[in-house]
Amino acid sequence: PHSVPMASEVLTRPNDGSVRLKPLGLEKVPTKQWNNNRSKEELLRISELRGDQPYLTRAETYEYRNTFYQNLCLNILKDGYHRTFSELFHLISKQERARHEAGPDSILWHQTSLNLQKEKLELLRLELCSAEDFTRMYDYEGAHNCYFRLAKYFADHPDDKWLSDHFYSYCLDAALKIEDDGRFRAEAHYHLGKTLEKNGDYNQALNHFKEFYKLCVNKVWYDIDEQKLHLKSCEELARVFTAVSDLMAPDDANRLMYCKDAHEMAKESENKKLEGQCGYRLGLAYEQLGKPDTALLYLRGFYELSKNINDDENLGFACEAMAKAFERQGK
Repeated sequence: PHSVPMASEVLTRPNDGSVRLKPLGLEKVPTKQWNNNRSKEELLRISELRGDQPYLTRAETYEYRNTFYQNLCLNILKDGYHRTFSELFHLISKQERARHEAGPDSILWHQTSLNLQKEKLELLRLELCSAEDFTRMYDYEGAHNCYFRLAKYFADHPDDKWLSDHFYSYCLDAALKIEDDGRFRAEAHYHLGKTLEKNGDYNQALNHFKEFYKLCVNKVWYDIDEQKLHLKSCEELARVFTAVSDLMAPDDANRLMYCKDAHEMAKESENKKLEGQCGYRLGLAYEQLGKPDTALLYLRGFYELSKNINDDENLGFACEAMAKAFERQGK
């Protein structure tokens, strides 16, 4: 029986008709096929250049093949920042889940994924690794500042507001561990309250603004605009109390309560225009409940405040509201 030729052999048929095995690679290849018309000097130079190429390890080879995000994660793990890796992986996964839940017809679907944005990934690596270092040293103020820089950075990018919200919550977590006079906690509650208010979550925003108010009472703290934080907390509460009352039905008993709370906070804020506006809304709430006498009391106050600060627009609203109240009294 004929044996099967090996992969390294080929069948040849001489002129006598017999079959012979010839090892592969022994046949003569025309010079032009491998030379490609190059001179011996060129071939020697190419050979030398190949010899000068550095030897790449498996890790170095993967570095060329992997994406920027994959290499970033590998370097984070190699440097021992396991918490940073987990956080980054969690954020990427969270965004991907949100995109798939929103579907191809959503705006979110067409936004560039975070794992493809090198500048933001590098910033996250830098600040999260620093925060992890500070946390290991029980320096929670340092960790808070890292999270705050991330929150402020992503707040300036509308598509990344979810990241800003995320890191403002981390600011509060870190601030609760800082042993100070409460300033860090107060500001963390303020920023988180503003974030929740923008998201339309007024009840949760109120909770944070109330904490902000409690921490600022009797404290001489000022913001970068030289406004006293206590007065600022009153303004925030007055505005959110008003927003909550606007969502309620006119005959809802709780609506009157929120209007009263808003008016009290506005008075405490020393903001006369805000006090007048809250008094105006409180007057309208009493009028809708069929109490024109009480309504007129607050509407007159709104009129006087608008007159004192030369607010012609609100003065017109005050006159119109008072006329309707008088009409309901039959005057």
